[in-house]
Amino acid sequence: MVSQVRTLLTVLFLSICIFILFPAASHSAPRHTIGVVFSADIPEYNEIDNAFRKILKKKGYTNKVRFITQHPNPDPLAWSNAIRKLIAYDAEIIIVYGSGAFLQAVYETDSIPIVFAGVYAPDRLEIINRKNVTGVGFSVPVSSLIRYLKKMKKVKRLGIIFSEIEPDSVLQMEDVIKACERFSIEYIKMPVQKCKQVEERLKLYMYDSLFLTNSAVLGAIYPQCADIPKSLNAPIITTMKGLDKQVNFSLSPDSKAQARELVDIIISILKGNKPKERIIKINKLVFNLRLTKEMDLQLPIELISGADRIIK
Repeated sequence: MVSQVRTLLTVLFLSICIFILFPAASHSAPRHTIGVVFSADIPEYNEIDNAFRKILKKKGYTNKVRFITQHPNPDPLAWSNAIRKLIAYDAEIIIVYGSGAFLQAVYETDSIPIVFAGVYAPDRLEIINRKNVTGVGFSVPVSSLIRYLKKMKKVKRLGIIFSEIEPDSVLQMEDVIKACERFSIEYIKMPVQKCKQVEERLKLYMYDSLFLTNSAVLGAIYPQCADIPKSLNAPIITTMKGLDKQVNFSLSPDSKAQARELVDIIISILKGNKPKERIIKINKLVFNLRLTKEMDLQLPIELISGADRIIK
């Protein structure tokens, strides 16, 4: 009898220890919820995000955060709905890729930290002047692309296709216009608000060369429309990543550099700080030699010698 009582007390003691110790261990370090919204599911944003998560993992944050990721269509209403879902899920930080989702996030909350990435010249956008906003953007000298383009073909009319619903696309369009005026090049503005309008603009407008501004709308649909300017023998240039096979050359920001800065910003916020925005000026020049030859265009030696990558 004494033996049975002793055994029962031992089991009871161990049960109490397990109840007290194990829950304490499992809940000792609650994970931070980070919401992520892509303005579109395009290579440019995916490349930054993949590098960002790898670096965050190396720094030991795998078990400290959990991500809720949204991939809405490139549309203001879809972006807003995605942001609202993250707010409902009690996201402590919201990362937005692209200025479209960034703009809607600013409308939806002024208390949750909003961290942007993949945005052109964010320091020149009015929406950055909010207490809960920071992030990492990039700067690309668009005049350099125009200068290279002039060596490839005598440009009479440059078509500038841009998204009216993305602030940085509009800003880049304005920068391209300034470069055209500097080089005495005629230009035509080709605004779009939806993906379906891109094909319409490419068919309707008259141009002999084309500039694709940084845009989720364009990045999502342009590969399906790339044969239209090609049929016109119009060289295509851009600052977007992921379109290397569809354009003659691109000058785009280093994704890994943006990812490293994004990691630093997120960790700083998790520690209770308010980091300043960062601007990446490291750019990569990719020259599509194969497409340029197919279109029977000039092969500028500057592009060949200065390219970080050549598609043969």
